[in-house]
Amino acid sequence: TAHLMAQAIKRLYPQALLTIGPAIKEGFYYDIDFQKHDISKNDFAAIEKMMKQISLENHPIIREEVSYQKAKEIFANNPYKIVLLEKHKEEVISIYHQGEFFDLCRGGHLLKTSLMKHFKLLKISGSYFQSNAKNQTLTRIYGTSFFQKQALIDHLQLLEERKQRDHKRLNKELDLFMFSKEVGLGLPFLLPKGATLRRIVERYIVDKELSYEYHHVYTPIMTNTELYRISGHLEHYAENMFPVMRLESGEQLVLRPMNCPHHMIIYKKTPRSYKELPFRIAELGMMHRFEKSGAVSGLQRV
Repeated sequence: TAHLMAQAIKRLYPQALLTIGPAIKEGFYYDIDFQKHDISKNDFAAIEKMMKQISLENHPIIREEVSYQKAKEIFANNPYKIVLLEKHKEEVISIYHQGEFFDLCRGGHLLKTSLMKHFKLLKISGSYFQSNAKNQTLTRIYGTSFFQKQALIDHLQLLEERKQRDHKRLNKELDLFMFSKEVGLGLPFLLPKGATLRRIVERYIVDKELSYEYHHVYTPIMTNTELYRISGHLEHYAENMFPVMRLESGEQLVLRPMNCPHHMIIYKKTPRSYKELPFRIAELGMMHRFEKSGAVSGLQRV
């Protein structure tokens, strides 16, 4: 349905430049450079109307495999697609098209646009091309889609219920947490009521895990980089870690983004037997991750 929305947007805003439009857990989104147009939720009705029109046109959805050079020709007027294609020079490129609309996609897809009938555009936000704050700011439009009308109605009702339970909304009423620019973005203070809620949740978690024979531990919030080199995190996860701290002694420390390597150190402290398996370790640990701009909403990573 992301392609259906993108096709509708291109009809309404021919100068818009499409970037990526993946499926996500409960729907889809598309990141778009609208250039000179300012888009808001007020435009959703027109976009949805065009989506319904394209659905009624009943275009077959066709998959093609083309060379890198052919793909560059097709998307020559979209610099974002050209950048995305650069990573796939040696590969066969898969393209889907429906009517006049073409897009890069691995698939799979439905067979025709008429199968997409029950959808809703939900919200709009900003994003960066390739999640890099140094790149162009884009407009991200979220939506959801279902095969049955009632399933869509039920889902929209669920989303409304979630809004009523949203922790950012509850915080305004209950004064649970706060942030301070003097301390830093994404670094929350839990206020007395928030701290009380945390204790209640922690006690529940610990009691539940102990009932499943977990061993509760506490481990350091930082570690020598050698541990993460051995685990592979330093090679594959470095961009999500805070910068390394280099000490005068030559030792290099880093704030931990996860605790599993520490737990492996505990596990290998003593010779083990297969008879001890499963050996469960748990920790109410504090993690530090170098999140990209916009990845945190309230107390949640999004």
